[in-house]
Amino acid sequence: LKAADLIQFLEKPIYDEALVLFLETHNFSTKKFPKKERRRSLSTRSANVTSKLHGVELRLGFDGLEIILTEIVFFKPQSDGLQAVYEIEYPFGLHLNQKIDEYSTLLGETVGFIEPHYHSYILKNYAVSIFFDPDDQYKRAKKIEISLKNSLT
Repeated sequence: LKAADLIQFLEKPIYDEALVLFLETHNFSTKKFPKKERRRSLSTRSANVTSKLHGVELRLGFDGLEIILTEIVFFKPQSDGLQAVYEIEYPFGLHLNQKIDEYSTLLGETVGFIEPHYHSYILKNYAVSIFFDPDDQYKRAKKIEISLKNSLT
């Protein structure tokens, strides 16, 4: 799965034919997607669909009455004991377990507050947050979150 191809679907409706085809082609189940008929309610403004085998979480939100892909989270894939994990080609030259000093080389300067467990960056049209274990002396990436930068405002 090429993450660079997946992130092009950010802010698109989750029932977009190209997105559904992309996910199904890469063995990502869409069965847990909210029903098309679901309407925005006060108690459910977002939903998440996770594939541990892929190491991908799709965060969904609402644009009016339409359910859209608002953020993609990448983490270490985990086997279910029956199936092998899928390989992910991460965007922007990133990979998990990357050391903290490599982030600025790839992503530029951090934006916002520098927290002990994550750093945020703006690269092209994307907001990228890198999460790591603050107790790890090398501060290697454990999770990468990507959204469109305009969704931050």
